Amino acid sequence: MPEYGYRIDCDAADSICLTVLKDHRDYLQKELDEYTQGKWLHEEDVKKNKKLVKKITYLIDNYFGK
Repeated sequence: MPEYGYRIDCDAADSICLTVLKDHRDYLQKELDEYTQGKWLHEEDVKKNKKLVKKITYLIDNYFGK
């Protein structure tokens, strides 16, 4: 069967995943920071964002190093 698409090495894939995780965590943290400064955010989003920031940070620290 023919192969389609691109192949990248594991280091490149790890780098892409790490960058995406950090960008998403930073975005969620920015929303939380703005919320503490008075910007409106739905209470459920606040709870979910706090959990996600912690979990993404855990992934970064334990699977990608600090």
